[in-house]
Amino acid sequence: MIGEPIFNYNKHRGTTICTISDGQNTFVGTAKCHPDDWDCVNEFTGCEIAERRCKIKILQHIKNNQIIPQIQAYEHLISTMISSKQLNPQSYEFKRIKAEYDNLLAQYTTIKEKIKNSQNELREYLANREKVNKFIRLKKSKEKEKLFQDLGITLTNPDGTFRSTGEVLEDLSKNWNGQK
Repeated sequence: MIGEPIFNYNKHRGTTICTISDGQNTFVGTAKCHPDDWDCVNEFTGCEIAERRCKIKILQHIKNNQIIPQIQAYEHLISTMISSKQLNPQSYEFKRIKAEYDNLLAQYTTIKEKIKNSQNELREYLANREKVNKFIRLKKSKEKEKLFQDLGITLTNPDGTFRSTGEVLEDLSKNWNGQK
């Protein structure tokens, strides 16, 4: 049985670790804040990303360590049975084994799709988070630009490019000296 996620969030490093255990195995998902996103870092986003990554690892573990070995065992059993001269393909036992094998193949297909969907959902979540972060940065940028405009200083040239730091500081100095 898979336990509840345990989170370790480190604001100073911008990292979140999600740990989930099933009693025998421990799965770890991590999230690290991108350097460009430090102004938007928050615990909820880190936990969400780390937990999604951890759950993808759990699904991959189930596929690789439970379903695939069972499929291989059934394939070996069926192969051995087929090579026997005493096999009765109409027997209840053979039909039951074949049904279990088909069920495992269906589980394999389902878990592969679930892994793929989970990875796609994580990519979509990250892309949407990036859109939100860009919006927040744009809003903050406009607020800063308004602050400079209130001081009588423009941050951009008429062609839309940003003015150099030296030019802005020179205007600030002139503005400051003019206010004295």
